[in-house]
Amino acid sequence: MKKLFVLIMLLAAVNTFALSLDKLKEKAIENRPVLQKYRLDTGISEENVRYQKGEFMPSADLGYQYNQLDEDAMFENSENSNLYISLSYNLFDGFRDKYNLKSAKEMKKVSLFELQSKQQDIKLDVAAAYLNVYRNQRYLEVRQNAFKLYKEKYEDAKLKYDVGVMKWSEVLKIKVEMDNAKQELLKAQAELDKSLNTLSRKVNAEIKIEDINFQLLETIPEFHKYDFYKGKMYAVRSELKALETVVQARQYSVGASKSSLYPKVDLSMRYSNSADSVNPYGDNEEDELRGQVNVSFNIFNGFQKYANINKAKLEMRKSKMDVMELKLDLKNQLQNVFEDKTVALKNLEVARTSLKEAEENLRVTEASFNEGIATSTDILDAIYYLSRAKYNVINARTQVFLNYFKLQRVIENL
Repeated sequence: MKKLFVLIMLLAAVNTFALSLDKLKEKAIENRPVLQKYRLDTGISEENVRYQKGEFMPSADLGYQYNQLDEDAMFENSENSNLYISLSYNLFDGFRDKYNLKSAKEMKKVSLFELQSKQQDIKLDVAAAYLNVYRNQRYLEVRQNAFKLYKEKYEDAKLKYDVGVMKWSEVLKIKVEMDNAKQELLKAQAELDKSLNTLSRKVNAEIKIEDINFQLLETIPEFHKYDFYKGKMYAVRSELKALETVVQARQYSVGASKSSLYPKVDLSMRYSNSADSVNPYGDNEEDELRGQVNVSFNIFNGFQKYANINKAKLEMRKSKMDVMELKLDLKNQLQNVFEDKTVALKNLEVARTSLKEAEENLRVTEASFNEGIATSTDILDAIYYLSRAKYNVINARTQVFLNYFKLQRVIENL
């Protein structure tokens, strides 16, 4: 009883520390450099927002001027200097600063949506690589079982040949298939190793087969109806939100471009201390404090302002077209995945039935072969049919889960 308890605890411990698909996805999000690149883009967009906020603040300048003339002038000595500090503040610029700030904030949202979209893409890549490892591991098991069966039948055939109830050519047929099965076994092991390399690349960490927990794939997932995925897809997809946000940013850009149709009002204050010598604090100092209000309005610039406004409007319309195209692409993607899902579920049902039939066929053929009724060709065919039936189940099961993961990507639920 104690041994059984210890065994159960060991199995539970292995299952706890094994890497589930969720853990693999988390590691990929933490480790992939490409996501750091998108995070840096988000940081750049934050700096753009901070830059635009600077438009609402005054500008201050501190300066020193020294002039050297060849001779004294009527109102200026040959040597003079000027120390000054100036403050300037824009009172009105046709709301350009307001719209530019709003546009920058929208583009910050775009960078966040792009980051979320890339994270979902990476999670789907990890899920597909995880499935590929599972499939290749199961393929390897099928190859191992097939080789074991061929080897058993080869040993049986040699015994029958030794007692004179089977021709040597029949024994050789089995030997040829056994050798081929061994080659296929080596290929299957190589494919498993390559799929592990791919998964390690997707996660950006070394992954071994014994580290992976495939418990998730034991139960066929439940699928919702098409309308559920369609409605949620349009509501949550980051790529769609990003483009819709770009449209809003372009609309603010239109408002900013219209600022050229309004007057510009600037307020400035300047304090200066001038002297007639190199020393700005000499005897001939003169202080000046000057305030200015500048109002300017462009009445003609070769229609450039209208060209900029029209250009901004066209950019906004382009972005709207991008939204429409993406919606059509997403709908087409969803329809195709849903079709693949339906086929995969039907194929799995057929494959399971076929596997039972192949297992029964092998059992009957083995009994006949042992009695000397069935030939080596019959037993070889039975083993081949069983292996193919197992492959079909593995493929169908893998496709069901792959389409499930794709649908989860459609609604950003990975």
